[in-house]
Amino acid sequence: MYLRGELTHHGLAEYLEGCPRVYAVKGTWQGDHTFVIDRLVLGQGVSAEQWTLTFDGEKVNVRLKFWRGELSANGETGG
Repeated sequence: MYLRGELTHHGLAEYLEGCPRVYAVKGTWQGDHTFVIDRLVLGQGVSAEQWTLTFDGEKVNVRLKFWRGELSANGETGG
């Protein structure tokens, strides 16, 4: 089930600056090491973003799929 957030008015650099938006987010575990987050921008007509976090010990891989493409990054937890 998606949870709806509050109305926000922020943007990304000059893109959508000040555009009012409401996000809806849900997250699910897909196995023991992978957590998937789906984020919708309500009323904007774009497909959902999907954030996939894969954990391996103290390492994490984050993959983001969104309407303009994909990004990924690897990191480690601080200990």
